[in-house]
Amino acid sequence: MKLFHHNDKQPHDALSRLLSVASVIILANLLAGCGSDSSISNPNNNPVTDNGVEQTTDPTTDPTTDPTTDPSQPSSAALNDTGLTLGGDYPSGNNLSCLGESISQQDCAQGRDFTHNDDSDGHAGFSFSKLNQSGEALPASATSWNCVKDHVTGLVWEVKTIEGGLHDKNTAYRWGGKGAEAFGTEFYNDWNVLLDGSNTENLCGFDDWRVPTIKELEGLVSFDRSNPTIDTDYFPNTLSMGYLSVNASVADPTVAWYVHFNSGWTHSNALRDNSDASRLKYVRLVRGNGE
Repeated sequence: MKLFHHNDKQPHDALSRLLSVASVIILANLLAGCGSDSSISNPNNNPVTDNGVEQTTDPTTDPTTDPTTDPSQPSSAALNDTGLTLGGDYPSGNNLSCLGESISQQDCAQGRDFTHNDDSDGHAGFSFSKLNQSGEALPASATSWNCVKDHVTGLVWEVKTIEGGLHDKNTAYRWGGKGAEAFGTEFYNDWNVLLDGSNTENLCGFDDWRVPTIKELEGLVSFDRSNPTIDTDYFPNTLSMGYLSVNASVADPTVAWYVHFNSGWTHSNALRDNSDASRLKYVRLVRGNGE
């Protein structure tokens, strides 16, 4: 199950703090008495199901025309799990082992985080490999790498650096560039420098890098942690900030979708026409179609 939060206008500070480690434990306690009910509601009453299907459709739009569900957009063959490996005991307390009679319907007892709970290649059910500049796989103990291969989704991701230059973690962008033309003509081309440069240098042996879809970006979120909500053993130098997707909002053509890696929530309030430096977001490139 992959949790999802939709906020089509402005992010709420309270919500952005919900998935701190302490809040996850509170949430686990609340779910302990849920029994066999597989439906959960988030604070904005956007349902999240426990059958492995994300509620990612903008409720104000027709799902057949929503770019986040458009089958013509690159998408993963499989979804990563949430990264949650603890639950709640009934009637109170925490269940750190995710074992017992009251745990079977909780998130930690479902999906890859339960069936493939092995930290040797990424936290819990995640499965990653480090790649060098030529695209060759490196051992998990490698201290320098350029990309990460996600073995669950089949995607390859750019790794950010602290050395300045093309892949520097601190480079921020307005929304727009190659790939954005699918959503109209009013956008900037900020991410083209990163995109074209990565393809020209054949980053990790590939020349088909692109800006990810919102679903692909959501797949990197690990809800067992915060600040940032990602496995930093494989994705170092990740800021607890918003990372842009290629998807614009259908409900509001002035904004675009992004994932905020402070708490892992998905938002669609990145201004497409924004030139305010305080509202700029970040970009992590991806390649592949989840083969």
